[in-house]
Amino acid sequence: MNERRPVTAPAESGASAFGLLRGMLRVAQVLPMPVFVKDASLRWRYANPAARRLFGLHRYHYRGRTHASLMPPLDAASGQQSDLAALESRGLIQRKETYFGRSFRVYKYALRVDGGTALGIVSMAIETTELEAARSEGERLRDFYDALSEINQGIVRELYSDREDLFRNICRIVVSHTPVLIAAIATIDHEARLLNYTQQACRIADFPDLARVRLELDESSPYGRGTVGRAVRSHETVVVNDVLATPEMAPWHTLFKRYNGRSTAAIPVMVGDRVEAVLSVYSTEVNFFTPELVRLLQELASDVGFAIRTYEQRDRIRYLALIDPLTDLPNRVNFMDMAARWLTGMDSVRRAQLLLIDIADFKFHNDLLGHEVGDTLLRALGRRLLAAAGDSPLVGRLGSDEFAVLLTESGDGSETSLARALRAIDVELEHPFDVGLSEPLMLKTEQGTARFPEDGTHPEALMRRASMALQLAKRAGPGSRVAYSPALERRLEYRHQIRQQIDYALDSGEVIPHYQPQIDLCSGRVSGLEALARLGGRDGKLLEPGDFIEEVEGDRGLVRRLGLTMIEAVAADLPGLAEAGLGVPVAVNIGARHLLAPGFKRDVIDLLGRYPGLRSVLECEITETAHLGDLSRATETVSWLREQGLSVALDDFGSGFTSMDYLQHLAIRKIKLDQSFVYDLIDSPRDQAIVRAVVHLAEGLEIGLVAEGVANVALGELLRELGVHSLQGYAIAPPLPLASLSAWSAEWQLPETWRSA
Repeated sequence: MNERRPVTAPAESGASAFGLLRGMLRVAQVLPMPVFVKDASLRWRYANPAARRLFGLHRYHYRGRTHASLMPPLDAASGQQSDLAALESRGLIQRKETYFGRSFRVYKYALRVDGGTALGIVSMAIETTELEAARSEGERLRDFYDALSEINQGIVRELYSDREDLFRNICRIVVSHTPVLIAAIATIDHEARLLNYTQQACRIADFPDLARVRLELDESSPYGRGTVGRAVRSHETVVVNDVLATPEMAPWHTLFKRYNGRSTAAIPVMVGDRVEAVLSVYSTEVNFFTPELVRLLQELASDVGFAIRTYEQRDRIRYLALIDPLTDLPNRVNFMDMAARWLTGMDSVRRAQLLLIDIADFKFHNDLLGHEVGDTLLRALGRRLLAAAGDSPLVGRLGSDEFAVLLTESGDGSETSLARALRAIDVELEHPFDVGLSEPLMLKTEQGTARFPEDGTHPEALMRRASMALQLAKRAGPGSRVAYSPALERRLEYRHQIRQQIDYALDSGEVIPHYQPQIDLCSGRVSGLEALARLGGRDGKLLEPGDFIEEVEGDRGLVRRLGLTMIEAVAADLPGLAEAGLGVPVAVNIGARHLLAPGFKRDVIDLLGRYPGLRSVLECEITETAHLGDLSRATETVSWLREQGLSVALDDFGSGFTSMDYLQHLAIRKIKLDQSFVYDLIDSPRDQAIVRAVVHLAEGLEIGLVAEGVANVALGELLRELGVHSLQGYAIAPPLPLASLSAWSAEWQLPETWRSA
């Protein structure tokens, strides 16, 4: 591989930097979001009206001051770190920062003079408090649901040796599963009217040991008027969602300020009519304890109270531990235990089938429509599966959006009832789901199956093999059902080996671009290049796209990693391409799922900041159009790419899921005619008619057209006659590494029969 050369942004002159700053500050005066300027020593020099309102500053009183004198220490430290990063950066950076308990997305840019010396930093903050609060609320509740489930399972399985062990694990689980700062449990000495903290868990290493703290419970004591004392006296949960603004919490203000505590809740653990203990939870966020979250904490305290009070309540707690609280279905552990009992009682004549069901793109729907809608959908699906699975179904929820159904055949082994149950499930899933939206929601699933006894006689074996089938169903796409077979397992083992090779190539920098030229028939010159990935393995052999593309396209994370790595590799090759006289647009495949991912723009900004030379050559070629479902979002993203100065092309036009809607809405510069229309072009009048139509369409929309898969000279001649003037294929050159491409470029001659008349 060629050595990658660092690419730096050109230095700005002092005059142009000051001119840019003056223009920005004139605009900043009327902007609704805070804008401020600091010099190279990170002292404030300018703040627009919105910034002064945020920090409560008079017009000139901020000048020369630092973050440390304007905001709390933790907020100031975070801001200073990102300021230093901006001074080091050669482009725009963005960070999440907190000012006075409010969340902001802050954009920072260092103005520089000749030689690269930074004059200072220009910052703009956009508040995201409400957006982040709405996004995190559902995730926060799920975290507490998980903590509640794990605690209850420990109680049921008698994993805790005594009450103190129970308290210790409650604190540990709450802190490890949720974003709280501290969880602590205190017991009550009713005779002495004192409270003693016995257990705690904390995210801060140097937080003091509360075991040494003994609090008076009388209201006459300042400490007794805090949340814990009030909870003990009232037998009710006490919440303070802004500790520093609450006078009754004055004895704790110093401690909370030091460790950035902002809110707290005290939940009494009742044993009968007596407070046996108090669970205290502390957070770094103001207004952290919402009514729903408080309800979950009260449920936790209630369950702990039952466990302390009597073993007679074990049945109820076991139910909470083994049943998914959202759907009232058996969870994974309970489902496997029940399946084992069912299968043990079946004779050799009877058969069973394990069906795993996963909701297609559930996370996308959950994030887009909200967690409340997602929960409603999960509950509705559970009810439908119970109704459709038969007279004595075993249905469980195994994970976030994965369900399991064990179907049994009670007849003579003809599997009639199994097939009937599967059809009934299909019918149920075809009906739309009413989840409280303006229109019902259509649901698509992927399913994997395994048979008893053919594919396994134990639940673990059936589950493993049904999971294998489900993996391939997810690859096949929404609406797919795949049955396990030994060949399937061999295929998955092969895919696992390929995945290991992909990970090795990505981790070790063995992603090598090979370039396939595109020829303009009018000029006879190279008009563009398509960069195609080759992956180096430990054995020195290169993996071709046909070996790994299925695995990559089935994983959104791999699609992103490979796309970004390829762009970086192309950026490293730009000097070599220019030296070979090939300073032409270079197309890099961008998967549709990466294009629509929330972090796509951030990825592009980062790349352009590190490799400014990409702006003049990079062409984003959109692949995987089957996943380009959110057209409005795709339209906005493509328009944004064009605003960044990048070209956008659409791959495989005319096949699969490409649509006329894409041409109507997407601001693309070029379409790539799918190879399927080129291979048999000479012998297919139908394909020739399609190519003519696409040529007229591209000309009418003023969009470039490239024909891929030109394998021989005769195909090129016919495409020229049909009006196609840009060709790509093995008749011109195969994909070549940079060194071979340079040699090819020096010798390339356009076939005489390809020359335009």
